[in-house]
Amino acid sequence: MANRPAPRPVYTQSVSVGIRIAGEQPVSVDTHGGGHEPGSFIAVHGDHALVYVYDAHAARSYADGWIDAVLRVGMDLPETIACTGQGQYSPVVVIRAYGHDQVRHFTAPARTDGTPAAVGIQIGTVTWLVQDRAAYHAHAAAWQQVADLAPMVLARGRGRTR
Repeated sequence: MANRPAPRPVYTQSVSVGIRIAGEQPVSVDTHGGGHEPGSFIAVHGDHALVYVYDAHAARSYADGWIDAVLRVGMDLPETIACTGQGQYSPVVVIRAYGHDQVRHFTAPARTDGTPAAVGIQIGTVTWLVQDRAAYHAHAAAWQQVADLAPMVLARGRGRTR
């Protein structure tokens, strides 16, 4: 019997990301493909995240996560706050969304270092901490658009396994 090389180990990695947003947010929605064709997707681009949505389950997870936040935890946030901290130079995360992700909503109280209270929207391992209604409404409107477009653009089932 010939010596076989040892199998290569399999490594996996899980990353949790937190994104704090406040103020007016430029959020755009673009589609590629359509009619449930393989490879069709909807892209949602904000200042700090680019989310590629590949199937109807992912679209529903993200859209519900944003749209339902106001019902789950309320919007006891100021209309807008003065933005401080990182400013316009912050990292961007790219998310490829397939299938259903767990969604959780919560409130984050103001911190002693002066960081204002926020509404938390956690979808999978990504958490947005929304500090004012202006930021929330910009993102919620984009995700409502995704919910409206998904039946025309995306595959009904899971596009692929993770």
